[in-house]
Amino acid sequence: NPKIRKRFDLLYDGEDLTEFVLWKSRASGDYALGIEPSTTKLDDHFKYKTIRSGENKKNKIKISISSY
Repeated sequence: NPKIRKRFDLLYDGEDLTEFVLWKSRASGDYALGIEPSTTKLDDHFKYKTIRSGENKKNKIKISISSY
């Protein structure tokens, strides 16, 4: 945001988290923004990756906010 000289970075592995979901709430008097790396699109097909019982999976997400 050049106006307030702030920068937001979100880094993740696109091979593991293949989709990116952005959602907003603009209810009266409220504002929320969701930014989510994901394994599925939120559409009519809703295909997703599964993790088998007992399987462990780690995904790394790095978030940084900085001034410039």
